[in-house]
Amino acid sequence: MLLDTSELKRIKHENIKLKQQLQQSQKMEAIGVLSSGIAHDFNNILHPIIGSLEILIEDTASKQKLQKALKNILKGANRASRLVKQILSFSYEEDFEIKPVKIQRLIREVLKLSRSSLPATINIVQAISNDCGPVMADPTNIYQIAMNLITNAASAMEHDGGTLDIRLKEVKLTKETTRELKLNPGTYVCLSVADTGTGIDDFNTDKVFDPYFTTKKTGTGLGLSVVSDILKKLGGGIYFTSSLGKGSLFQAYFPRSYAPFAPSPSMDGKQKDLSGYGSILFVDDDPYIVDIQKETFQRYGYNVIPFVSSLDALNKFKAGPEIFDIVICDMTMPDMTGLTLATHIKQIRPDIPIIICTGYSEQINKNNYYDKGIDGFLMKPIKSYEALNLIQQLLSNK
Repeated sequence: MLLDTSELKRIKHENIKLKQQLQQSQKMEAIGVLSSGIAHDFNNILHPIIGSLEILIEDTASKQKLQKALKNILKGANRASRLVKQILSFSYEEDFEIKPVKIQRLIREVLKLSRSSLPATINIVQAISNDCGPVMADPTNIYQIAMNLITNAASAMEHDGGTLDIRLKEVKLTKETTRELKLNPGTYVCLSVADTGTGIDDFNTDKVFDPYFTTKKTGTGLGLSVVSDILKKLGGGIYFTSSLGKGSLFQAYFPRSYAPFAPSPSMDGKQKDLSGYGSILFVDDDPYIVDIQKETFQRYGYNVIPFVSSLDALNKFKAGPEIFDIVICDMTMPDMTGLTLATHIKQIRPDIPIIICTGYSEQINKNNYYDKGIDGFLMKPIKSYEALNLIQQLLSNK
């Protein structure tokens, strides 16, 4: 049976579409493999940097100028840490702590951080309404979205300058208004970021949210893909308009939450006594991480027995299991992983609490560590407050 021309065209079109889908799938898989390796190595690099800065800030409490400089460096290191999380959130189903959050303060913080790096030729106009209700999100999500949109807008005006307009307001979307946005009717918090820059030509408008697409000479092309992906997971979406040579407008829509809102507690470590008592077996194959964590824990009253080899650490534990109160070990190590080490230790002393640390691991995460017989989980780079708080909690439960 001969196929007519229209049927042949349809089959050809479907084959092309399937080929494009396969290429996209392979590209996403490649991103995933690459990003997991980057995340693990980069988090291990950031770990001693952040730990050292926390110690220096503590030691220079009376020197305001030095404190300010150190805190700015720490902010940069924390932003790098969030960038790793951003890459992972794009490539994997990264877990976030979704809760009601008011995003005004976060938007203003991103603006404050961005302002210092923007050229003087860019004028910033902002209208951030304090009346906007909370949205269901992780604060890191909001930071990523705002930073990406503001950075992209600024990049479009870096040569000739212009106006960067940031607005935040509540909007009610009806069936008619949501049709183009592909959102459910309801109340949303809308973050709009407009620029008067170069704009995007019609040929590229369909590619704006594609991975790797960028109109800049430098850049990964992942920023807007991440933004779109996060908003979809939160039940929202993003819409944009652009005119070549006149600028662009991006509007991010977050579903308004009516869940009870509670301000986030302070995480500066000053409102809680983090000191304690006990002997810690600390294991990590990176000597820089070992040194910084030993000093940090000892400052708060703990006795630390460190090892860079999981096999040596196990032998030490076998020789005197009763001298240790808690074990903290890295997941990815030569000869024996942290999970295997933990299993051997638990066979000797089932009651001892064990914390696993990792820069990234497909085997263990914050959702499954307890099912694997582990008592606590820390994602690198480790913040001193988080580690000390978890140690206190586990030792108090013994």
